[in-house]
Amino acid sequence: MTGLLNEIKARLEAILTGEEFEDPAGTAAAPMVRIVGLDPKRSGQQNEEDFPFVVVRPRSGSSTLSDETEMVQIIAGIYTSGDVSAGFADLDRMKELLTGLKKDRIYTPYKMNPGMEWEWGDPKTGQHPHPYYYLTINVSFKRAPQ
Repeated sequence: MTGLLNEIKARLEAILTGEEFEDPAGTAAAPMVRIVGLDPKRSGQQNEEDFPFVVVRPRSGSSTLSDETEMVQIIAGIYTSGDVSAGFADLDRMKELLTGLKKDRIYTPYKMNPGMEWEWGDPKTGQHPHPYYYLTINVSFKRAPQ
């Protein structure tokens, strides 16, 4: 699992190279990509350096005699000083970037299952506490038996 998370992180960093989003200080900043095991910090608790962010975390898994499935969540958080429409436009741009992971589905010894699911809003409440916006992408991977 650690190898899979590291590979996802490396690919996300490559996808996000040169991309910038606004941070709470009003400057353009590249999203920080991290592997975590806990929920990302929420508004009201953040420091200015927390946004923009992308976290990769393991969520669940299952196995049978013939294969193993791992579910991974990618959670993005962005800040916008603009209006709500600007926040959603930035979040949609982030979604388009992150879903670029599906262009190459091989993560040896895993293979990304076709399709991705995403949810808009704070993973716990579903809310977008303007000026903070959240996106959660669920991705599953199959591993052949060894």
